[in-house]
Amino acid sequence: MATSLQTTVYNAGIAAGSLTGGVVLENLGAGALPWTALPPVALALATVTLGRRHAIPVVRRRP
Repeated sequence: MATSLQTTVYNAGIAAGSLTGGVVLENLGAGALPWTALPPVALALATVTLGRRHAIPVVRRRP
């Protein structure tokens, strides 16, 4: 179940990005694509940076 949900979310993200890119390219031109991609990239970077501490805890071993 989890794998099918993960695959569905990945495919939905790809479809949403393709749709957004196509609309921006058609209406605003190629120069607007990097600025359109910047907020999602910044959000993903912040999520990974903040979530890293919880996903990969530091294990300290006693000597």
